[in-house]
Amino acid sequence: MLQKRLVFTLAFDNGWIDLDDWLYPYFRTGGSKNSFNLSDTHLDEMLDWQREEFDLERRRQLGYEIQHYLLDNVAARLDGVAPVDRTTLWTYVKNFKSTPWFGNHFHLANLWLDQSDPNYGGRPA
Repeated sequence: MLQKRLVFTLAFDNGWIDLDDWLYPYFRTGGSKNSFNLSDTHLDEMLDWQREEFDLERRRQLGYEIQHYLLDNVAARLDGVAPVDRTTLWTYVKNFKSTPWFGNHFHLANLWLDQSDPNYGGRPA
């Protein structure tokens, strides 16, 4: 890796919440995690723009544009997520969404308990 000849790695990664966490340190010229010496002035501008944008929809669009640019023009660290997770739940737990990383507690807003399920018996309503 130090010789910049590593072409593939496999590692556990617990992910992040914000778009910038996935992009800026890895793909910005001089970024703290840019170990593959990527330097692309257009990409740097795009990364700076997404960092400065406060409008959620515009920032999402910039994220898509950056993603397409990376796929078309960059051969360095493109992540894929493979959700491998084992979860045991009671049958009355509904709409549980398991995710392979942290920072996704907002999914619990859709979780509910089916009080008509036979396994729910004896629990306070």
